[in-house]
Amino acid sequence: MFIFLIAVLGFFLYATRPVIQAWMLDVTPKNMGGSSIGVLFGAQAVGAALGPLFGGMVADRYGLLAAFYFLAATIVVANVLVFWVPKAEAH
Repeated sequence: MFIFLIAVLGFFLYATRPVIQAWMLDVTPKNMGGSSIGVLFGAQAVGAALGPLFGGMVADRYGLLAAFYFLAATIVVANVLVFWVPKAEAH
């Protein structure tokens, strides 16, 4: 059951990448598309590198269940931060 739920979580997290990339290109000026995608990929790489490290530190100190709450909390924080993303201008 554990492996199945982790796989389902991975499917949903993987499916968001194309949507985020399209959204990023919509809200940035046309001449900054490559730079904005580069910043996005860089931020995702930093998060992918530090997330397991912090998750492991939380799991070692507070237990495995706390690591999953840490994951859920980071998802909630990311969803709240979406409200501060500028809206795309009408063309």
